[in-house]
Order: sequence, then C-alpha cells, then structure tokens
Amino acid sequence: MYRIIALFLCLLVVLAPASPAFSQYRTKVNQQELGPAPSFRGGERQSLPDQIPIQQGSSGYIPLPSAQGGASGAMGMDSGSSLINLGYQVHVLGEVMNPGTYRVTASDRVSEVIKKAGGLALNGSDRWIELRRRGGGVQVVDLLAFKLLGKLDQNPYVTDNDAIFVPLRKSVIQVVGAVKRPDYYELRNEKNLSDVISLAGGFSTAAAKGMPIKIIRFSNGEKTVTDVVDEEQNIKEFAVNSGDVIFVPDLLTKDTKFDYNVASIPGDQVFYPSYEDRVFVLGGVAFPGAYAFSPYYTVSQYVTLAGGLNDRGKEKYKVIHIDGKSKHTKGNHRVNPGDTIMVKQSWMSPAAWMGFALGIASFGLSASATVIAISK
Repeated sequence: MYRIIALFLCLLVVLAPASPAFSQYRTKVNQQELGPAPSFRGGERQSLPDQIPIQQGSSGYIPLPSAQGGASGAMGMDSGSSLINLGYQVHVLGEVMNPGTYRVTASDRVSEVIKKAGGLALNGSDRWIELRRRGGGVQVVDLLAFKLLGKLDQNPYVTDNDAIFVPLRKSVIQVVGAVKRPDYYELRNEKNLSDVISLAGGFSTAAAKGMPIKIIRFSNGEKTVTDVVDEEQNIKEFAVNSGDVIFVPDLLTKDTKFDYNVASIPGDQVFYPSYEDRVFVLGGVAFPGAYAFSPYYTVSQYVTLAGGLNDRGKEKYKVIHIDGKSKHTKGNHRVNPGDTIMVKQSWMSPAAWMGFALGIASFGLSASATVIAISK
C-alpha cells in the first residue's frame, strides 16, 4: 500500500513542470488553426502603408497615423477613423476676415476654407478668387456660380500648401425691385441688362410688364435715370456699367412717383469724416435735442424729427456751424454733421398772450368797479 502511494506522488512530481508547457503548446496550435485575420481583398493579409499620396495636382506623401502611441498615435487609430485626422496646410490671403494659415481636411473645398478664415471681407470678391497650387498654376474660382448654379468645378478641393487669394471686388451693380433675387452683384461675364436680370433670378411674378426698367447711373458727378423699354431686344442691347442701380418696377407701386435717390452707390461706402455725426435742434420745437445726421435731410425735416414747432415756435431758422459761424436760413437748406438748428420762438405763445390780455382786462374792470364804488 505504501509503495502505491509513493509511486503516485513521484508521478505527480514528474508531470507538474510539464503542465505550463503543454498549455503553451495548445495555445500555439489553436493560433495556427485559426490562421491570420480575414482580409477584405482575400488572399494574404495586406499590411497598411505608412503613407498615402495626396490628391492629384500636388506632390509628396502624407504619413498615416500610427496606432502605437507617440505623436502620431495621439491622432490615429485609437480616436476613430484615421482619414478624419489627415490634414492639409492651406494659406488664405487677401480680403478675408482672418487671413492666415489653416489646417484643413482632404475633403475641404475652397468655400469651406474661406469660411474657416472668417468669410469674405466687406469688399472681398467672390467671383475672382485665385487658387494658387503648390505645384504651380492658378485657377480662378467663381464662388457665386457655385452658390447660385451649383457648379462644382467653381469650388474645387484644396491640396497641401495651396494658397487662396481673395482680391478686391471689381465691377459691382445693384438689382432691386421685382426680381427673384434682389441684391448686390459683382460682374464677371455679364455685359448687358439681360445678363444681369438673369443673374438676379429673372423677373418675379409682381414685375410690371410693359413699364420701363429704370437705370440709375452716376457719371461725372451727375445722376441720370435712363428708361429701358421692357422688350427682349432692348434689354439685350443695353450695356451695364459698374455702379449702376437697376430698378424693375412692381405692380403694386407702378403708379407711385419716386425721386430715385439712392442711399449709396454700389461698390462704395458712405463715410462721414467728422467726429460729430449728430445735428442739434433747439428752440421752439416740441422735443429739442440731438438727432442722427442724414445727408438727405433738410432743416424742415430735422424740425419734424424734433416734433415740429411748439406753441411758441416760428418758422424762422438759424444754423450754427461746428466752427461757430452762423447764418439765417430757410427750411429747405441742408445741414452738416455737428450743426445746430436754432428755431426762433416768441416770449409767449398766442394762448399766453390771450390769457395775459384777459387778465389785464379783468384787472381793469375790477379797478374801475372799485373806483366807481368809492366815488359813490
């Protein structure tokens, strides 16, 4: 009995060191049976390249993110799709809100890169944008054609180290009235009135057909209003100029008379070179005070803004300029920023004079009655 127990213990001592080795052997066998991970392309498993070429039109390669930590691992496989983190360096210059160099993705187009730069500046062109490729060559981009007509070739993809240059606007016109898309437009290939109306979306339903289209134009410091008969041939033959304001009459206002004065000329900015942009109205008005300057208002209009004449005011005006000089003027006189309009006012209003006269009369009657009573 003792011999059997001893033999069993010796057998355990011999087999115990071989157990881990057997386990490792079994694991290797299982791995060999499982084989490599399946490939979408079939056959042998393909290794992922360290870098991929960038888009056609440029040269060089972009390294793929690594899944093994470090600088590349921080932006790589562990954060999701590696393609999201592939970036280009693009320079945005010219008339944008925030010029500079921006990191963009491989799927970004010119419009999206300009948006990253804060968008176009006030006078930035959206029809003559230059896309300067790193490998050479310049492509002129018309973003308005992309936005209005959906032309993808006018909003191309960017590549690494491209430069986007936004120049100043060139010829600018304004289309107002009964068109589908009234707005300011920069001209590129548009030469005549028909082209411009098409750019504005064409005539709207409310367009007063048969009535002439008004062209407001400033030439040599003078404003002219030209009538263009609403016929196809006339519209095609009439050439437009930079700064034109094109007014298409509306059915609802066709019988209304306008002076066709415009607040500004397309492509320009109205600027008042003065530290004081108010006009002061004092004296015989209902609400004396300061009012915002407008180059179109006269003395009478400023008096109206101040509530009109009060019960003591008279239609006699004096304008005191910002340099201290003054002169008497009429209601149709235009004023300058910082001017003060003094409206003359009497000592008392007519009602006050009437009350004063009645008071004197009453006092006189009372005094007369008193004298008569005493004399009796």
